[in-house]
Amino acid sequence: MAKIDAANTLMFGSESDAIYLSEYTKDLLNSVTALDSAVPTSMEDMGWISEDGLSINLNDSSDKIKGHQGHGTVRLYMSDSTTQLEVSLLEAKAKTLGWNFDATVEKIQGQGGKPDYAKVVAPSARAARDFTGLVDGFDTANSTTQWRILFPRLTLGEREGIAMKVGELTVFKFTLEVIGGFTILTNHPAMIPA
Repeated sequence: MAKIDAANTLMFGSESDAIYLSEYTKDLLNSVTALDSAVPTSMEDMGWISEDGLSINLNDSSDKIKGHQGHGTVRLYMSDSTTQLEVSLLEAKAKTLGWNFDATVEKIQGQGGKPDYAKVVAPSARAARDFTGLVDGFDTANSTTQWRILFPRLTLGEREGIAMKVGELTVFKFTLEVIGGFTILTNHPAMIPA
């Protein structure tokens, strides 16, 4: 009979889930060695995440080499393998807007008692941008169960349009290519090797 344990399942979406981003800084995450290590102060808490959450997308494709006899497969090799972090952000912060548009954002002092405002200068074509990222995720059934995912280097390439619609929140979708790997720290009991 199968050995099953519902306690081994995971469901994220707690109030403490968060994603932090900063401009890429080599070795920025070296001080993050534990689940309770302080998040580096240069990292921006990106705020509300859409109800779709975050996803780590594994994009793999493989090719088969077939032999002459019977045209059977004799070897399989990975012809392409990449990893992406995908998240839709709901808060229209200065850094979110600037990074998404590849723009400069500056504060303009209001004159004659008028409030300050932001000036966003965006190019018509964008360049790839490098980031450092950290994700904290907590199980909704047991808030002490945590995943902390460290992304020393992420690259934002393709962006999606930003819609302004009645009855819908404006969403800033970030699809970030993982460069050089990532690390997951977790205290989930079933994931700790015996």
